[in-house]
Amino acid sequence: MKTFNRNFVSQIVCLSRCLLFVLVLSLFLPCLAQQVTVPAPSEDAKFHSILGYVVYFWNFFFSSCILLAFLFFGLSAKLRDFFERVTKRKWLQCLLFLLAFVVCLHIAYLPQSYIMRFVVPHYFKLSDQSFVSWISDYTKSLFLSIEGFIEGYALLFLLIRKYERRWPIFICAYQISLVAFNLFLYPTYVAPLYNRYTAMPECVLRDKIERLAQKAQFSLDIPIMVQDASKQTKTINARVEGFGPSTRIVIWDNAINNLPEDETVAILAHEMGHYRLHHIYWNFLLTVLTSVAIVPINMIFAKRFAQMLPPKWGIRDLGDWAITPAFILVSSLFSFISTPVDNFYSRSIENQADLYALKITNNGPAFANAMIHMGGIGLDDPNVNPFVEFWLFDHPSIGKRVELANQYTLEHPMGSGDNGSGDKGRENP
Repeated sequence: MKTFNRNFVSQIVCLSRCLLFVLVLSLFLPCLAQQVTVPAPSEDAKFHSILGYVVYFWNFFFSSCILLAFLFFGLSAKLRDFFERVTKRKWLQCLLFLLAFVVCLHIAYLPQSYIMRFVVPHYFKLSDQSFVSWISDYTKSLFLSIEGFIEGYALLFLLIRKYERRWPIFICAYQISLVAFNLFLYPTYVAPLYNRYTAMPECVLRDKIERLAQKAQFSLDIPIMVQDASKQTKTINARVEGFGPSTRIVIWDNAINNLPEDETVAILAHEMGHYRLHHIYWNFLLTVLTSVAIVPINMIFAKRFAQMLPPKWGIRDLGDWAITPAFILVSSLFSFISTPVDNFYSRSIENQADLYALKITNNGPAFANAMIHMGGIGLDDPNVNPFVEFWLFDHPSIGKRVELANQYTLEHPMGSGDNGSGDKGRENP
């Protein structure tokens, strides 16, 4: 009898364990089924990625050599002397020098610009843009670049000559105003020079975007625009741009044509996350603080820097526009060295926006697949060398973003997430 009881109890325990196992399995199987696997990169993706890494370092080396050549061989001083013979007006000498110098730079950069911006995208079938269209866009960028360069450096030399001690303060204010211009006015006045923006017609995708915008506490009066990016590239993107009255949601037509609706919504949720998490304010504040921090450095070291330059370069003082290549070289070197720090900060806020998108959509598989499709079409290597990501990537790699989405799906099965504001199961009006 005791043997019978022991057998009966052991059978009950075994059956209970089996039922518990089935219960646990039923809870986790749906999550495991929603896990997205990152496919192995194609040979084209590997080659395209490596080419991009090499070109980044080559651009820094090549531009540094060009600038050093202007200084070492006295070309900058000779160019200044030439325009001093052409006219006696100092302001005109400065403008002519800056124009000639920046044109020389663009001529030197033109071959590699053509190869990397036209030949390479066509070789990898990332663009169908005609040469006429490409040269039109390049010319617009060229004129904007030349205008900005001349305006900025002419103002710099004017302030150096007029306010020997206080010029860094005025330059700081000018830099902050440029950032504000890009934030407020670029979408309205500059972006339309390159692309056409049309209002998205009434459709299912628009309804989903509007519901997402409402959940993210975006005003429904914010326009949803479609950018004809397909005329330049086959890659995919979407963004929220502008500030205040100029704010708008922009979707590339490539995204609409190539992605499922839920994936497009997931991408837009990421962009909305930047706004809802106030990254735009933090970025602007960081720019202001950086500009302000540079003011005392310029006040203390700028004049000494000019005095330390080799006499054979022919640079007279800090207000001599022949020093322009040296200014650019120092700025380029500082930018190169600070790239890992800038990218570390950028990756951190991109990670925050990814988490926001996952919370507000509660659709990890859609977000993960969107990342894979974007990376696949753009020929990005999803799993990169840690050093390359540390130095060059301003976004987390595709592999890490998919891993984040998979982890979120395990921890928050679809239907149990929150709206990105911390209030689970309730949409904000």
